[in-house]
Amino acid sequence: MSAIGTIAEFNPLHTGHKYLLTEARRHGTVIAAISGNFVQRGDVAIFDKRKRAAAALACGADIVLEIPVSYAMSTAQNFALGGVSVLSAFGCESLIFGSECGDTAALLRTAKALEGDVFQAALRAELTKGDSFAAARQRAVAA
Repeated sequence: MSAIGTIAEFNPLHTGHKYLLTEARRHGTVIAAISGNFVQRGDVAIFDKRKRAAAALACGADIVLEIPVSYAMSTAQNFALGGVSVLSAFGCESLIFGSECGDTAALLRTAKALEGDVFQAALRAELTKGDSFAAARQRAVAA
């Protein structure tokens, strides 16, 4: 069986997460990379990391690993980078994730657009205006 990873905060773990872990189990050993006691945007987690890890194990994860706090409290891109790095170090070659839209084709088109030269040029132009990265990125996406 292969290892399949998921990256999450489980803050708190809900039925959608349980469904994801159940689906992941069908594909192999489930490794969850989660934030610790501090989560994105610098918030304190609703439940401490040990309780969230126990909930993930009870819902189907085989192993729960902590994403380093420097990644966990960062932007979505850095959060993902930290999670992928942790999972990769433990032998995960596949990821499973949920989405609110459920449209895989749209997600793939969006990912390709964000990696494309047109978006990158628009982002560089927006970053020269002195606003935050998040504001510049939003305007570049809109463009």
